[in-house]
Amino acid sequence: MPNIAITNFCNLQCKYCFADDMIQEEPEYMSFEQFQKALAFCSSLGSTRIGIIGGEPTLHPQFGLFLDEVIDFCQHTDSKGLIFTNGINLEPYLDKVGEYIDVLVNCNSPLFQSKEQYEQTLHTLDLCSDLIQKDIVRCGCNIYLDCSDYSYFWKDIVDKYHPPVVRMSLVSPGKCYSSWNTQEKKEDYYSLLKPYVIDFIKEADKRGVKICYDCNQIPICLLTPEEKQLVMKTADELPKLRCDGGMDINIHLEAFMCFSTYDNKVSINQFTNAEDLSYYLLMEHIRLLRDNNKGGMCKYCEKAKLHVCQGGCLSFAKGVK
Repeated sequence: MPNIAITNFCNLQCKYCFADDMIQEEPEYMSFEQFQKALAFCSSLGSTRIGIIGGEPTLHPQFGLFLDEVIDFCQHTDSKGLIFTNGINLEPYLDKVGEYIDVLVNCNSPLFQSKEQYEQTLHTLDLCSDLIQKDIVRCGCNIYLDCSDYSYFWKDIVDKYHPPVVRMSLVSPGKCYSSWNTQEKKEDYYSLLKPYVIDFIKEADKRGVKICYDCNQIPICLLTPEEKQLVMKTADELPKLRCDGGMDINIHLEAFMCFSTYDNKVSINQFTNAEDLSYYLLMEHIRLLRDNNKGGMCKYCEKAKLHVCQGGCLSFAKGVK
């Protein structure tokens, strides 16, 4: 799925942010003409889903106009748009959500944002109650080292709105957790996160809620047979052991294959279409990271040797020579 980042600015400062390499204090915005060019460029991928990301995309002063353009694009390409948002500023655009636009609301802990911001997110979800139950608006939760209590997510959101599916994402050890971002610490990092993850999955299982597992997951070799069974039982779709990346385009029309390769971004103007660029990024960037992501137990694993499993998030391979 290609994602288009229309701003580098956000109204939250989440320590764990996966886009922390791109976020700036001074806001910059993609122009409408650039956005049209990025959409047209992605059309070579055929029927697909277009992610609208940031920063916080709803802060773009022309966000409504951008959504109209996405809806028009989706009508002509058999596609769907997906807004990635914290929900704080989503309310004015809810009339555009539905047939061609889905939403993923990243539901942050009230401990790591202001009371007003948290209450505004909940107010937005109140307005989306029917859309949540229809899985047009999906609630997501990020699991990270500084947060061990996710009861707010179950009490304030799941038990109130009864979503059929929730999204769970493990925070990759990017800039925010740079001290963990080595091959030597990869297994320790996942071992520390694992109790939070298993507790989260058990809470979902208790409620009969399915989980959409994001690309970063606990490596399967670190799970017991019972834990593997629990993951499979709660999965909305079978979790992937290998990530092929998703192409992201920033406000300067530079592309990269997931935020683990942000330092190696290239201009879309160097390529005729998104299909060629996606293949280039996969072969020149993702493949190298996969080859480098073989520290620890992965050195001796047949699944890793056969490239069936990549051994966890590719962020761990960024510093490997």
